[in-house]
Amino acid sequence: MKNNQQFRNNIILLIGFALIGQLSYSQTIENLYVNMPDFLNPTLSKQNRFELLEYHKAHLSDSTTNRFENQTSLVLMDTVNEHIVVKNTAVSSFDMKLLTLEDSTLVIGIIRTVCAPVC
Repeated sequence: MKNNQQFRNNIILLIGFALIGQLSYSQTIENLYVNMPDFLNPTLSKQNRFELLEYHKAHLSDSTTNRFENQTSLVLMDTVNEHIVVKNTAVSSFDMKLLTLEDSTLVIGIIRTVCAPVC
C-alpha cells in the first residue's frame, strides 16, 4: 500500500516537471524576434534587436542605431496578438507575426517592405 502511494507521488511529480518544462519552451514573438537569423533582418544585429525590445519595455526609447548608423524604431509590439513592426530606415520596415493554424501548428509570418518613391 505504501509502495503504491509512493509510485503515485512519483508519477504526479514527473507530470509536474513535464508541464513546467513545456512552459519554459514556449516561444513568444519577442524571443523569436531576438533569436532569429540576422539574414532575415540584416540592418539589426541580435544585440540591437534585444536592446530595441528592452528599451521599449522600460519605456525609455523605441529606437536604436542600426548597422548603417541610421535610427531604427519600434512601431508596434503587440504581445497579445504576437505581432512586431519595426521601421528599419526611412524607406524600409520589417513586420513579424506569429500565426497559429487550425491544427495548433505555429507559423512565423515576415513581411519586409522597401519603398522606392512610393510605399
